[in-house]
Amino acid sequence: MAYSLQMAEKYSVKIRWLLLSDLSGQSNPLASFQACHNIQAPLNQLPPAQLVLQLASIGQDLSRLIDRSGGAPSAG
Repeated sequence: MAYSLQMAEKYSVKIRWLLLSDLSGQSNPLASFQACHNIQAPLNQLPPAQLVLQLASIGQDLSRLIDRSGGAPSAG
């Protein structure tokens, strides 16, 4: 992961991440980057209806970021 983070910094790539489950006290190597959601509640702890709403919101936010960057992510 360190190489990926170095390349992201070198090429000014924006990183967004999701907290899927509790880290149980482990350090988060992505903590200095903006998360896609409120990390007070990991996604696997949300009730199903709230999870669907959260994922829809994340998708909309990512779509806006892509639109502002002037392009779509490359396939592959």
